[in-house]
Amino acid sequence: MTWRTARSLDVLLAQINDAHPARSKVSDGSIASAAHTVQNPSSDHEPRLSYGGVGIVCARDFTHDPRGGLDCNALAAALVRSGDKRIKYVIWNRRIWNPSISSAWRPYSGKNPHDHHLHLSVQPSPALYDSTRPWALTVAPPAPLTYVEVDVSTLPLLQHGAAGEDVETLQSLLVARKRKVAVDGEFGDGTAAALKAFQTAAKLDADAVCGPSTWGKLLRLKG
Repeated sequence: MTWRTARSLDVLLAQINDAHPARSKVSDGSIASAAHTVQNPSSDHEPRLSYGGVGIVCARDFTHDPRGGLDCNALAAALVRSGDKRIKYVIWNRRIWNPSISSAWRPYSGKNPHDHHLHLSVQPSPALYDSTRPWALTVAPPAPLTYVEVDVSTLPLLQHGAAGEDVETLQSLLVARKRKVAVDGEFGDGTAAALKAFQTAAKLDADAVCGPSTWGKLLRLKG
């Protein structure tokens, strides 16, 4: 069968390659291999849709290569935050995000854990899968809040092992303060190191715990 990849995925590939020209592509892919077909006969990597007599592949994989510039933690977060209607689902690092089922990430138990690449499937509609509109890839940090908008004493105490939206907010604020950290909602070693560096520069106790004083500095508040 003659086939091609959905144009929306070609646009995303071009954006990623332009932004990260030195990235590894070792785990990139679109159409399924023979082995993949046997294991996943209903995969979106198969050209199941037909448009003008040509099979359409509605999935692409993107290699996780932080050293080369493409951190799939950040890519996954950007795709989710974009709310792009072209997205059918995203699989990354043993988790799947399918907005038609849930707004939250869920565990993924497929044979391939997808910890070396991110998988993106797009919706099976020509108006969506062949849209050439650029993708929103920037994970924008929250706008700085004013003192009257928040009481820092009510914000959660975050430390190593925490997870969720509050951790994503912390990570986004660290990124806004020029600290390198993945915005993935997981408070691991990388977040702890970035937080300690920020605390040291802000002349706070560098304990890698985000409490009222640290929130205040991150949000540029007086509290």
